Amino acid sequence: MLALLFIITIILLSIELSYVGKVMGFIQDKFAITDLSKLFLSSFIVFLFITIGYILSLFLTSILHNKEWYASTIIFILGIKLFYDGIKLHKAKQLINTNNISGLIISSILIGLNSFFIGVSFGLIDINRSLIITSLGVLFAGAILGYATGLKLKKLNPHRFEFFIGIVYIVVAILLIVEL
Repeated sequence: MLALLFIITIILLSIELSYVGKVMGFIQDKFAITDLSKLFLSSFIVFLFITIGYILSLFLTSILHNKEWYASTIIFILGIKLFYDGIKLHKAKQLINTNNISGLIISSILIGLNSFFIGVSFGLIDINRSLIITSLGVLFAGAILGYATGLKLKKLNPHRFEFFIGIVYIVVAILLIVEL
């Protein structure tokens, strides 16, 4: 069950990355191989944040008791943070141009902060390391899917996916408490 919850959170992060890819595809006239390298860079930055969070949690496990409560609390707070993002930061995120490298890195770091807390949370409850490694592929796939959608549709509707993701994070936090 823990592996499934981790996979769900990685899919949610890939949905966030798909928005970055969608904006990039929307701005482009046609497919460019350099865009794939930019999307991989974005996915890799998010993956690094997950990994750093996971490594930090290895040190925290030796000093924390009730690690499961800490893990679920972190994810619960992340869900509430995404509600705030949906209300206050949504317009600001739309103004970031992901086609230039600095905008791409800023967007990736914003998503990376969320992924850092996912890495810490699931590291606290000893998720399998191989799942951490495979998350890079899922993140990259989400970014490419968003890019293809942006290229094909040439329509950028400002979905408020943060609310949906926030609700799912809160449900994941509750399921972690029930499971553990």
